[in-house]
Amino acid sequence: RANRLSLFLPAAAQIPTAIIALGTKAADMLSQKGYVGELLQRPSETIELYLYFFILAYLIVFARRIREIEAAEHTAPK
Repeated sequence: RANRLSLFLPAAAQIPTAIIALGTKAADMLSQKGYVGELLQRPSETIELYLYFFILAYLIVFARRIREIEAAEHTAPK
């Protein structure tokens, strides 16, 4: 990896999950202020679902990156 910070950044595959969570939160806020009608029955539950999924996917990607680094260290010539 070119940058150690890239180890901690979320993968691009998680962008749809983040966008859906943000969109759901925005719809909830607009609904509470009365700008739009109620779009979801329980938006807080939907937001929690996508945030938990995002965290799970992040941890899976993070674990894979750690394994890749460890494998590269073991195969690197000394």
